[in-house]
Amino acid sequence: MKKIFSTLIAVLFLLVFQNTKADVEFANGSFSEILEKAKLENKIIMIDFVTDWCKWCVETDRKVYTNAEVYEFANSNQINWKIDAEKGEGPDLAKRYGVKGFPQ
Repeated sequence: MKKIFSTLIAVLFLLVFQNTKADVEFANGSFSEILEKAKLENKIIMIDFVTDWCKWCVETDRKVYTNAEVYEFANSNQINWKIDAEKGEGPDLAKRYGVKGFPQ
């Protein structure tokens, strides 16, 4: 009985904490707002250009941005901003920064 109880507690623990993973935090706002935020916090900006159809963008989110070393560095040292390269400000910024593929 103790073994069953211990197993149930372990399973519950895993279920509760499996969704508490950390990852890279992306700021919201327009490009000018992100520039201002970076200036105020004295940080560089990392822009992640993505698209709706980009398979590798999803893989980057899933495998790279959830890596502890990556998110700890990114969240501490820079302003992270994700933008759709085909919508809103995205096309102009992608052109300005020479984006040729995704993710970039």
